[in-house]
Amino acid sequence: IGSFTNGGSKYYSDLKLGQMMFFNSGLSTADLQRLEGYFRPIYGYTLPANHPYANQAPAYDMRIQAEDFTNYFDSTPDVNQGGAYRDTGVDIELNNGVYNVGWTATGEWLEYEVQILTAGTYGVRARLAADPVFNGQLRTFRFTTGNQSVDVASTDAFGWQVYGIYESTQTFTFTPGVYKIRATLLLEAWNFDWWELFQTNP
Repeated sequence: IGSFTNGGSKYYSDLKLGQMMFFNSGLSTADLQRLEGYFRPIYGYTLPANHPYANQAPAYDMRIQAEDFTNYFDSTPDVNQGGAYRDTGVDIELNNGVYNVGWTATGEWLEYEVQILTAGTYGVRARLAADPVFNGQLRTFRFTTGNQSVDVASTDAFGWQVYGIYESTQTFTFTPGVYKIRATLLLEAWNFDWWELFQTNP
């Protein structure tokens, strides 16, 4: 990663990932956060000290935006009901500059590819929101890879754009490698902003 300036309207980023060079100028804060969330878990880089978000999360925490899935099952596969971000059957909306997956239904799933660089145990956090009509009803995202699974669940529901961050009580055990992790909604409904792996034994 090259340099990032945080004192004006122009941001500069120069990411050299293998043979790929990614260049952007004039990026907004939200754009930079998205780059961080997308590239760090895939390529495993460590943010430099001068990056404006270097202290946002430890290098072993890997945040992935819900809409950056690599595979999916959706109960309305022919239409993106939110009409944002990607032309797939997954329903994605844009609110106040932030994308989220919405219109979720029981049994739908999203799959992600994640590179683990450090062996250890990892929990899962997710940023979720739901309509108050669901308040008190336990709703669960189950994250699975191979024969391992962890659940992120809550009964909270304060509004479709009133988010909470919820954490699993179980953990994955990983050795270094690339993993496909699937998030399946066991009981509707959530708006889904992002999820992350966090190492419990750094």
